[in-house]
Amino acid sequence: MLSIYPTNGATGVPIGTTIRVTFSEAMDTASGRAAFSLTPQVSGIIFWRGKHMYWQPTQMQARQTSYTFAVDTTAMSVGGHRLEYYPPVTFTTGDTDAVGVSIIMMGRSVMGGWFSHWGGSPFLQGRFSLRYHEVQPPPDIVASAYTFLDTVVFIQLPVVFFKLCFVDFTGGDSASAQENLDRNFGYVESVYAKARQERFKMIVGNALPQLADATDQWLVWNHRQYNQRLVALAGQHPDSLAVFDMYSVLSDANGNLKPAYATGPDDSHPNDAGYTALDSTFFPFLEQHY
Repeated sequence: MLSIYPTNGATGVPIGTTIRVTFSEAMDTASGRAAFSLTPQVSGIIFWRGKHMYWQPTQMQARQTSYTFAVDTTAMSVGGHRLEYYPPVTFTTGDTDAVGVSIIMMGRSVMGGWFSHWGGSPFLQGRFSLRYHEVQPPPDIVASAYTFLDTVVFIQLPVVFFKLCFVDFTGGDSASAQENLDRNFGYVESVYAKARQERFKMIVGNALPQLADATDQWLVWNHRQYNQRLVALAGQHPDSLAVFDMYSVLSDANGNLKPAYATGPDDSHPNDAGYTALDSTFFPFLEQHY
C-alpha cells in the first residue's frame, strides 16, 4: 500500500470519516474488499476509484473511540501479486458529533473570486474543507464536470457545489430567456445525476444577479424561474440536494445586483463586501445541512 487515511495514531478524527487505502497497483476489487476489516465493527460500504479503495460508513462511528483497520495479505492485484504485509492502523475519533465535510466547489470566475476572498484553495472553516475546481463554460460545462468527478478523491463526507456564472444567463425576449432557462436547468439535472452516481451529495448555487445596466425584465424572469426550478428539484431530493440562495443575498427588490456588492460600475462580479455577505449565510447553511 502507498498511503492511508486516517494515518496511524491520528486523533480527533471527525465521525463519519471515510477510510482511504491507496495501492501501488490496480487491485482485484473482490479480494481487496474481502481483505478489509475494521474493529470495532461499524456498518459501511466499500467502493473503488482506480487504485483507491474507500470504506464509507453508513452509520456514524462513536465519539472518542479508537478504531483499527487493516487490509490482509489475501488481497491480490489484477496482476496476481499478493499484498505485502502492512501493519494495522489505529485512529481515534473526536469528542463531538460534528462530521467532517469535504466540499468541491465547481464554478468559474465568481467561484474563483470567492476563494481569492478566502485566501486561496483549499480553505478550511471549522469541520469544512473547501476546494475550488474550475469548470469550462457552456456548452462544455457538463462534460468538464463529469471528467473531474470521475477523478476527484474525497476523504470525508463528500459534497459537490455546482453553480453557473452570471454570463451563462440571457434575457432579451421571451423565447431567448425560455430557451436559456431550459438549457441551464438541464445542466444542473445532468451534473446532479452524475453526483448521485458517484455517491456525492450536491449543493447548487442559484442565479447570480447583474447590475441594472446589464439587466432587463426577461433576464430577471429567467433568474427567478431558474431559482424556482432549483427549489422544486431539491424538494424532490431532500436528502441529497440543497440550494444555496445566492440570489437573495446579492440582489435588490428589482432583481439587480446591489451596487455595493459589485466590483465596479460596469462589472457584475461580487466584490469583497459581496463575498462577505455570502459568507454570512453560506457557513450557517453548511452547518444546517451537513
